Amino acid sequence: MLRRVAILNNASVPSASCTRSASIYRFIRPKPRPYRRRLYEEVMKEQFPKELAKEKERLVENDPYVLHPVLPQGPDVYDQYDLAEVEMVKNWIKTEGFRVLGICQVYHVEGRDYWLASNQFRTKGLEIKKFRGKTMRKLFQGTRFDALSTLFDDNTYVLYGKDPETLRQVVIGTDKYNWITLLAATLDDQIIPMNLLGRIVRYKSISELGRDTFQLLQRVPHELLNNLSSPALGFTNTLDHMSREQNTEGEAEKSELEKTEPEKAE
Repeated sequence: MLRRVAILNNASVPSASCTRSASIYRFIRPKPRPYRRRLYEEVMKEQFPKELAKEKERLVENDPYVLHPVLPQGPDVYDQYDLAEVEMVKNWIKTEGFRVLGICQVYHVEGRDYWLASNQFRTKGLEIKKFRGKTMRKLFQGTRFDALSTLFDDNTYVLYGKDPETLRQVVIGTDKYNWITLLAATLDDQIIPMNLLGRIVRYKSISELGRDTFQLLQRVPHELLNNLSSPALGFTNTLDHMSREQNTEGEAEKSELEKTEPEKAE
Protein backbone atom coordinates (compact mmCIF):
# COMPACT_ATOMS: atom_id res chain seq x y z
CA MET A 1 0.00 0.00 0.00
CA LEU A 2 2.71 2.45 0.94
CA ARG A 3 4.57 1.59 -2.25
CA ARG A 4 1.51 2.43 -4.33
CA VAL A 5 1.10 5.83 -2.61
CA ALA A 6 4.75 6.65 -3.22
CA ILE A 7 4.40 5.88 -6.94
CA LEU A 8 1.32 8.12 -7.21
CA ASN A 9 3.08 10.98 -5.41
CA ASN A 10 6.10 10.74 -7.72
CA ALA A 11 3.86 10.83 -10.81
CA SER A 12 2.36 14.16 -9.71
CA VAL A 13 5.78 15.83 -9.43
CA PRO A 14 7.12 17.20 -12.80
CA SER A 15 10.28 15.50 -13.86
CA ALA A 16 13.57 17.24 -14.61
CA SER A 17 13.44 16.11 -18.23
CA CYS A 18 10.27 18.14 -18.76
CA THR A 19 11.89 21.30 -17.45
CA ARG A 20 14.90 20.76 -19.69
CA SER A 21 12.69 20.29 -22.75
CA ALA A 22 10.82 23.48 -21.89
CA SER A 23 14.07 25.41 -21.56
CA ILE A 24 15.07 24.33 -25.06
CA TYR A 25 12.13 26.17 -26.57
CA ARG A 26 12.51 29.13 -24.24
CA PHE A 27 16.16 29.92 -25.04
CA ILE A 28 17.29 29.74 -28.69
CA ARG A 29 20.84 28.63 -29.14
CA PRO A 30 22.80 31.07 -31.34
CA LYS A 31 23.88 29.69 -34.69
CA PRO A 32 27.18 30.68 -36.28
CA ARG A 33 27.35 32.13 -39.74
CA PRO A 34 28.07 29.54 -42.46
CA TYR A 35 31.68 28.61 -42.97
CA ARG A 36 31.54 29.44 -46.70
CA ARG A 37 30.28 32.93 -45.88
CA ARG A 38 33.05 33.51 -43.34
CA LEU A 39 35.63 32.24 -45.82
CA TYR A 40 34.20 34.56 -48.47
CA GLU A 41 34.44 37.55 -46.10
CA GLU A 42 37.99 36.61 -45.16
CA VAL A 43 39.04 36.73 -48.82
CA MET A 44 37.07 39.85 -49.72
CA LYS A 45 38.23 42.00 -46.84
CA GLU A 46 41.63 42.38 -48.52
CA GLN A 47 39.89 44.14 -51.41
CA PHE A 48 38.16 46.75 -49.23
CA PRO A 49 38.86 50.41 -50.05
CA LYS A 50 40.38 52.76 -47.50
CA GLU A 51 36.97 54.15 -46.53
CA LEU A 52 36.06 50.77 -45.02
CA ALA A 53 39.15 50.40 -42.84
CA LYS A 54 37.02 50.11 -39.69
CA GLU A 55 35.03 47.30 -41.23
CA LYS A 56 38.26 45.53 -42.10
CA GLU A 57 39.52 45.86 -38.51
CA ARG A 58 36.26 44.41 -37.22
CA LEU A 59 36.72 41.34 -39.41
CA VAL A 60 40.28 40.58 -38.32
CA GLU A 61 39.20 37.84 -35.95
CA ASN A 62 36.20 36.87 -38.12
CA ASP A 63 34.06 35.77 -35.20
CA PRO A 64 31.48 33.27 -36.47
CA TYR A 65 28.82 34.67 -34.11
CA VAL A 66 29.13 38.27 -35.34
CA LEU A 67 26.17 39.07 -37.54
CA HIS A 68 26.60 40.83 -40.85
CA PRO A 69 25.89 44.57 -40.43
CA VAL A 70 23.97 45.05 -43.70
CA LEU A 71 22.79 42.08 -45.71
CA PRO A 72 21.80 42.58 -49.36
CA GLN A 73 18.03 42.73 -49.69
CA GLY A 74 17.70 41.99 -53.42
CA PRO A 75 19.46 40.72 -56.56
CA ASP A 76 20.48 44.26 -57.54
CA VAL A 77 21.58 45.41 -54.06
CA TYR A 78 25.32 45.24 -53.40
CA ASP A 79 27.09 45.41 -50.06
CA GLN A 80 30.78 46.11 -49.50
CA TYR A 81 31.68 42.45 -49.99
CA ASP A 82 29.96 42.29 -53.37
CA LEU A 83 31.64 45.49 -54.54
CA ALA A 84 34.99 44.16 -53.36
CA GLU A 85 34.43 40.99 -55.40
CA VAL A 86 33.59 43.05 -58.49
CA GLU A 87 36.79 45.03 -58.04
CA MET A 88 38.79 41.83 -57.61
CA VAL A 89 37.44 40.35 -60.87
CA LYS A 90 38.11 43.60 -62.71
CA ASN A 91 41.70 43.73 -61.48
CA TRP A 92 42.20 40.06 -62.39
CA ILE A 93 41.06 40.66 -65.98
CA LYS A 94 43.32 43.70 -66.33
CA THR A 95 46.33 42.00 -64.74
CA GLU A 96 46.06 38.89 -66.92
CA GLY A 97 45.47 41.00 -70.03
CA PHE A 98 42.40 39.16 -71.30
CA ARG A 99 41.04 40.58 -74.57
CA VAL A 100 38.59 37.86 -75.60
CA LEU A 101 35.51 36.89 -73.61
CA GLY A 102 33.25 34.00 -74.57
CA ILE A 103 30.02 33.89 -72.59
CA CYS A 104 28.75 30.30 -72.44
CA GLN A 105 25.93 28.37 -70.85
CA VAL A 106 27.15 25.16 -69.23
CA TYR A 107 24.67 22.38 -68.53
CA HIS A 108 25.01 19.74 -65.83
CA VAL A 109 28.07 17.58 -66.42
CA GLU A 110 30.26 15.32 -64.32
CA GLY A 111 33.26 16.85 -62.63
CA ARG A 112 35.86 14.82 -64.48
CA ASP A 113 34.39 15.82 -67.87
CA TYR A 114 34.41 19.47 -66.86
CA TRP A 115 38.02 19.39 -65.65
CA LEU A 116 39.14 17.57 -68.79
CA ALA A 117 37.50 20.25 -70.93
CA SER A 118 38.99 23.05 -68.83
CA ASN A 119 42.49 21.58 -69.23
CA GLN A 120 41.99 21.27 -72.97
CA PHE A 121 40.85 24.89 -73.10
CA ARG A 122 43.96 25.86 -71.14
CA THR A 123 46.20 24.20 -73.76
CA LYS A 124 44.51 26.41 -76.39
CA GLY A 125 45.19 29.59 -74.42
CA LEU A 126 41.74 29.85 -72.83
CA GLU A 127 40.68 29.97 -69.20
CA ILE A 128 37.15 29.01 -68.17
CA LYS A 129 35.83 30.59 -64.97
CA LYS A 130 32.52 31.03 -63.24
CA PHE A 131 31.67 34.05 -61.12
CA ARG A 132 28.34 34.98 -59.67
CA GLY A 133 25.89 36.45 -62.16
CA LYS A 134 25.33 39.32 -59.77
CA THR A 135 29.04 40.13 -59.86
CA MET A 136 29.29 40.00 -63.66
CA ARG A 137 26.21 42.18 -64.11
CA LYS A 138 27.76 44.82 -61.88
CA LEU A 139 31.07 44.46 -63.74
CA PHE A 140 29.42 45.17 -67.11
CA GLN A 141 27.18 47.94 -65.81
CA GLY A 142 27.77 51.24 -67.61
CA THR A 143 30.03 49.67 -70.26
CA ARG A 144 29.49 48.61 -73.86
CA PHE A 145 28.80 45.10 -72.60
CA ASP A 146 25.81 46.20 -70.53
CA ALA A 147 23.50 44.51 -73.06
CA LEU A 148 25.07 41.15 -72.16
CA SER A 149 24.13 41.41 -68.47
CA THR A 150 20.88 39.52 -69.04
CA LEU A 151 22.83 36.41 -70.09
CA PHE A 152 24.34 35.79 -66.66
CA ASP A 153 22.65 33.32 -64.34
CA ASP A 154 23.73 30.37 -62.19
CA ASN A 155 24.81 28.30 -65.22
CA THR A 156 26.82 30.97 -67.05
CA TYR A 157 30.57 30.55 -67.47
CA VAL A 158 33.07 32.77 -69.28
CA LEU A 159 36.02 31.76 -71.46
CA TYR A 160 38.90 34.23 -71.20
CA GLY A 161 41.59 34.60 -73.87
CA LYS A 162 44.58 36.91 -74.18
CA ASP A 163 45.15 36.72 -77.95
CA PRO A 164 42.58 37.60 -80.65
CA GLU A 165 43.47 34.28 -82.28
CA THR A 166 41.80 32.50 -79.35
CA LEU A 167 38.45 33.79 -80.61
CA ARG A 168 38.51 31.01 -83.19
CA GLN A 169 39.30 28.46 -80.45
CA VAL A 170 36.29 29.69 -78.47
CA VAL A 171 33.96 28.80 -81.34
CA ILE A 172 35.64 25.47 -82.09
CA GLY A 173 35.91 24.45 -78.41
CA THR A 174 32.26 25.17 -77.59
CA ASP A 175 31.09 23.26 -80.68
CA LYS A 176 33.13 20.27 -79.56
CA TYR A 177 31.12 19.68 -76.36
CA ASN A 178 27.37 19.20 -76.32
CA TRP A 179 27.05 20.58 -72.79
CA ILE A 180 28.47 24.01 -73.64
CA THR A 181 26.55 26.60 -75.67
CA LEU A 182 28.20 29.81 -76.83
CA LEU A 183 25.88 32.76 -76.18
CA ALA A 184 28.08 35.74 -77.08
CA ALA A 185 31.71 36.69 -77.68
CA THR A 186 33.62 39.94 -77.34
CA LEU A 187 36.98 41.22 -78.54
CA ASP A 188 38.47 44.22 -76.72
CA ASP A 189 35.48 46.58 -76.45
CA GLN A 190 33.34 45.16 -79.26
CA ILE A 191 30.63 42.51 -79.30
CA ILE A 192 31.24 40.10 -82.18
CA PRO A 193 28.09 39.16 -84.17
CA MET A 194 27.26 35.47 -84.22
CA ASN A 195 27.25 35.29 -88.05
CA LEU A 196 30.80 36.64 -88.07
CA LEU A 197 31.83 33.96 -85.58
CA GLY A 198 30.64 31.35 -88.05
CA ARG A 199 32.88 32.86 -90.72
CA ILE A 200 35.89 32.88 -88.43
CA VAL A 201 35.91 29.08 -88.23
CA ARG A 202 36.43 28.83 -92.00
CA TYR A 203 39.81 30.55 -91.76
CA LYS A 204 42.96 29.21 -90.20
CA SER A 205 43.64 32.47 -88.37
CA ILE A 206 42.12 35.87 -87.75
CA SER A 207 44.76 37.48 -89.99
CA GLU A 208 43.33 35.70 -93.05
CA LEU A 209 39.91 37.07 -92.24
CA GLY A 210 41.48 40.52 -91.89
CA ARG A 211 43.09 40.27 -95.32
CA ASP A 212 39.84 39.22 -96.96
CA THR A 213 38.02 42.04 -95.22
CA PHE A 214 40.67 44.52 -96.39
CA GLN A 215 40.36 43.33 -99.97
CA LEU A 216 36.61 43.60 -99.76
CA LEU A 217 36.86 47.14 -98.46
CA GLN A 218 39.18 48.03 -101.33
CA ARG A 219 36.56 46.90 -103.83
CA VAL A 220 33.90 49.06 -102.25
CA PRO A 221 35.25 52.47 -103.47
CA HIS A 222 35.64 51.21 -107.05
CA GLU A 223 32.17 49.71 -107.07
CA LEU A 224 30.80 52.84 -105.45
CA LEU A 225 32.39 55.05 -108.11
CA ASN A 226 31.03 52.82 -110.84
CA ASN A 227 27.57 52.91 -109.33
CA LEU A 228 27.69 56.67 -108.92
CA SER A 229 29.11 57.32 -112.39
CA SER A 230 26.76 54.95 -114.23
CA PRO A 231 23.64 57.20 -113.87
CA ALA A 232 25.60 60.21 -115.08
CA LEU A 233 26.98 58.28 -118.04
CA GLY A 234 23.54 56.94 -118.84
CA PHE A 235 22.09 60.44 -118.73
CA THR A 236 24.74 61.83 -121.08
CA ASN A 237 24.26 58.90 -123.44
CA THR A 238 20.53 59.57 -123.46
CA LEU A 239 21.08 63.22 -124.29
CA ASP A 240 23.49 62.30 -127.09
CA HIS A 241 20.99 59.84 -128.49
CA MET A 242 18.21 62.44 -128.38
CA SER A 243 20.41 65.03 -130.07
CA ARG A 244 21.33 62.55 -132.81
CA GLU A 245 17.70 61.72 -133.39
CA GLN A 246 16.86 65.41 -133.66
CA ASN A 247 19.67 65.93 -136.15
CA THR A 248 18.52 63.02 -138.32
CA GLU A 249 14.94 64.32 -138.24
CA GLY A 250 16.13 67.80 -139.27
CA GLU A 251 18.17 66.43 -142.12
CA ALA A 252 15.20 64.38 -143.34
CA GLU A 253 12.97 67.46 -143.33
CA LYS A 254 15.56 69.46 -145.27
CA SER A 255 15.84 66.73 -147.90
CA GLU A 256 12.07 66.63 -148.32
CA LEU A 257 11.94 70.41 -148.72
CA GLU A 258 14.66 70.30 -151.33
CA LYS A 259 12.67 67.71 -153.31
CA THR A 260 9.41 69.66 -153.16
CA GLU A 261 10.89 73.04 -154.26
CA PRO A 262 11.82 71.90 -157.86
CA GLU A 263 8.37 70.38 -158.32
CA LYS A 264 6.70 73.68 -157.38
CA ALA A 265 8.98 75.60 -159.79
CA GLU A 266 7.87 73.42 -162.73
